[in-house]
Formats: sequence, structure tokens, C-alpha cells
Amino acid sequence: MLMDAMTIHTQETISATKTAVFRLRDPSARKAAMLLDAMKRTHLATEAVITALLTEFETIRGFSKSVKSKSRENGGKVERTAFMQRVAYATLRAWNLPGAGAASARVDAIGMVESYLQQLGDGRETASPPTVPPLSGRQALYEEALDHLAETHANVERESAWRDELNRMARTGSPRPLSLHGYRHFYMLLRHAETGRLYAWVNLLTKSGRLTPTQREANAAGAAGDMIEITTGEVIRCKRPCWTLFPLDFSFDFHDRRFLLSGEPGGGRVVYRPDEDRFELHASFTYESPAVDTGRRFLGVDRGIYNIAAWSVTDEHGRVLEDGLISGMKLRFVQRTLERRIKREQKRRGHVSITARRAQSDEAVHTTANELVAIAKRHGARIVIEELTMQRRLKALPVGNKGGRGGRNFRRILGRQQYAKLVQVLTYKLARVGLPPPIAIGAAYTSQTCPECGHVDKANRPKLKVEGSDVLDVSRFACVKCNHKADADKNAAHIISIKGAWLTQLPTKKERNGRDLREDENFAHYLLDAVRRRGLSGR
Repeated sequence: MLMDAMTIHTQETISATKTAVFRLRDPSARKAAMLLDAMKRTHLATEAVITALLTEFETIRGFSKSVKSKSRENGGKVERTAFMQRVAYATLRAWNLPGAGAASARVDAIGMVESYLQQLGDGRETASPPTVPPLSGRQALYEEALDHLAETHANVERESAWRDELNRMARTGSPRPLSLHGYRHFYMLLRHAETGRLYAWVNLLTKSGRLTPTQREANAAGAAGDMIEITTGEVIRCKRPCWTLFPLDFSFDFHDRRFLLSGEPGGGRVVYRPDEDRFELHASFTYESPAVDTGRRFLGVDRGIYNIAAWSVTDEHGRVLEDGLISGMKLRFVQRTLERRIKREQKRRGHVSITARRAQSDEAVHTTANELVAIAKRHGARIVIEELTMQRRLKALPVGNKGGRGGRNFRRILGRQQYAKLVQVLTYKLARVGLPPPIAIGAAYTSQTCPECGHVDKANRPKLKVEGSDVLDVSRFACVKCNHKADADKNAAHIISIKGAWLTQLPTKKERNGRDLREDENFAHYLLDAVRRRGLSGR
């Protein structure tokens, strides 16, 4: 199983990170109790650290990332992160946590507060402070919310609010994942020297915990056989009392080939799945691939209403080398069927798992990403993808569809397609083959711009009624100035690819010393120059 990733770039190589999911293989009752105990105490400690940080929030908010001070008491420099670290360490003294649990509570809590500060810095003053879901006292709150729901059936808005609250509480109760920040510090992946089986060795217990074995017991357990650390080949004897060994379920072919033999392990986390009563280890792996020179070719991707993606590959002159569509109709049909079933079940039971719908979306996202990466690799092109916001897309809807049922349906389509996840998946899949990450460009007017004459007009996208119905067909592009005709989504992808080429050659703000773009530097001028260059190269 794969999860999200990030990339780091150098001139020679591109580094990508993927996450593999290993199931802890039938842990004994004692080991399961140890895991749950560590996860629950870390969960509560994280909540305590967040509370302590929010108590000092005004002081924290007053700091910048690094604020120099003339005071000698703090050594002349006060850092916001360092201040939060001190608050976290002071709070965690009251909690008897293992090293992994203390690091998880500290790093996760500070990260959540930093995210909250970022939201406030972006102008989202209505953002909610970070919280963690409660582990106990849920049943009484759930019954109270159920009573409120029964009393407010006549008020649609209040009924929706209490239904959302019921769904939220139905998902609480399980502990947060136990983050393992740092391979070799808090966990290792070991292979048995004789059987080849894979194990996770986790820093799980405190030195003085009631479940912590003595050194003699650890020595006896470690004498059963030596383990090989997967990255160095070093022989590891599992004789540390605070570390616990867990056998993992894994595929020799899949995990060995894709992760253990080709990647370098990094941080991880232990996740508990209460519905299936199982534990998982999510371990990240880093890979390096030789960087591919994309030259001056670009693959523009338009994410539309009727297609998951329309794409267009262009050369340095903006000439189309290849284009196509990736349909989303099959996915929409399957998910609408699932939505109708889920809606019926929610009316009866309040909360229904949407795992099936998420699985369908994930499959479509990965299939789309694989196809786009294959095209980019074939042409040696850099992917350009639009920044899509809800407000911009709603403006493109026919009059009368911006609100109400049409707008809500369109929002659900955006959610089902998981556009943000497509970018994330593309990023690590591109890195695995040595291609740079996607370029994000503004989506404004890409669907209204003619690539042959540069004319921008909403009339270039005629809204024609489908014969025999009131449905509007907006799949055609026809320039009112030069009469250029094309598929609307492919045309938008063409403009997006040219816009990506324009963006890569544009001087940065630093290079411009903060000045605005000159007229000869804007996109309209670049587009017309590309038309001229195509004509010259054609002759």
C-alpha cells in the first residue's frame, strides 16, 4: 500500500519519498496492551501539550520564526520554536512516556499549533484552535447529540449541524497514531537471519514501566536469534528492555522490490484500526533517481467537470505534439450509486463508512497519475497543472447553477476527483522516474483563451443546448475572432502548457527587484510571440 510523499531536488538527482504500510502480525495480548497503553498515554500527553501551548498562545504569536532580542537573559535570541519546545518539555515531565511517545507528543502538538498560526497568518481569523478527539466520555455526548437531532427535525440548518456533530463523535474514541520521528532512534526494520522474516523493533516502553521487562528477560528474549538491520546489514541483538519486537506481514515480492531493496527507511508511525482491531506500521522510504532534462517541452493538464483530466504536450513554440482526454464518467457513475446508498444508510443509522467511495476515488487518482507520468516520460516533458479554486470554477457554471443543487453537486464532484491528492500523487510518481514536480499556474481565462490568435472572450466557449433537453453542452471551443475550433478541455490544457513555459522563463520578483511585469513580459505578449514563432518554424 502506498501513501503520500514529498520530493527534494538537486541538479543530478531527484529524491522522492513513499510510505509503505505493514500490518503487525497477530501481536500477543500483552504486546497489544503495551501498544494501546503507549498510544493512549501519548494521545493524552499531546492534548496536554496543545493546552499548554494555547495558554501561552499570545506570547507565541508575538514571536516571529526568529526574533532577535537585546535581553541577555535569553542569550540575545528568542526563537518561537525554541519557546514552544520549552513549554512542551515542561509539560511532558508529568507524563511517564517512552522516548518515541514523548517525541510524538511534542512534535505533533507543536506542528498543529504552527499550522494554526499559519492559518491565522493567511487571514483565516475564523480558524479553529487545534484539538485532539476525546478518548472517553463519548457515549453521554453522543446520546445528548442524538436527542438534539430528534428535537430539531423542523430546522434544516440545525439538523444538518447536529448530524455533522453525530458523525464526528461516531469517529472518536481511538487513539492518535504514535509517530516514530527518526529511524534508528525510535524504531528499526530487522530481518531474521535464518527465516528472512521482517520485524519492527519499536522504542515502546519506559524504563520504569510496569510492562517493561528486566534486562535479564531482554537478554533471554534476544538470545532466540540474531536480526539483520535492513539498511546496513549489521547484526542486531534485541536486548534493550524498552524496545519491543513485532513480526510484520509483508510481501517478499512487493515490499522487497519496491521498498526494502531500493529505498532508505525514514520516519514512521504506528496506527490502530479499531474497526478491524489491528495495528499497522506506516514506514516512509526515500529513493533517488537521476534527473531527466525536460528541455522546453510541457504537458498541460486541465481538470474538468466531465473529464478527470485533459492533457496537451507542446514544444518550445507552443505547438501541440500530442493531446487527449482521461474520462471520469465511469467513476462518477460508480460513486453516485454509492452516494445514494450511503444517503439512505445515514438517514437510518447516522454515520456510515465511506471507505468504498474513497477507494474508487483513490484508484482513479492513481490511474490518472500513472497515465500522465507515462506521457511526460515519453515526451520528456514537465507537467503543468492548474490551481483550481471553488470560486473560480463556480463562476464558469451556467447561470442558475452557481448555488442550490447544481453548485452542491459540483462541489461533490470536486471532492470525489480528489484534485489536491492528484497533485500529491503526481509529485512522487514523477520523482520516481526522475522528472521534476508539477508547475502550478493560475487557472484564470485558460478556458477562454485562443492559442492561435491570443483572443480572450467568454464567447469563445459557446453554451449550446443538447437537442431534446435543457442540458447545456460546454465541451466546445470556437474562437469568435479567428474561428479556431477545438475540444474545450484540450484547448484549456494547451493554454496551460504554454502558460507553464511562460512561467519558467519569467524573471523572479527578486530578479525584478520587486517591480511589476513589463508589458513585453506578460502572458498575452508571450502567447502572441509563440504564435509568431510557430509560424516561422513551420515555414
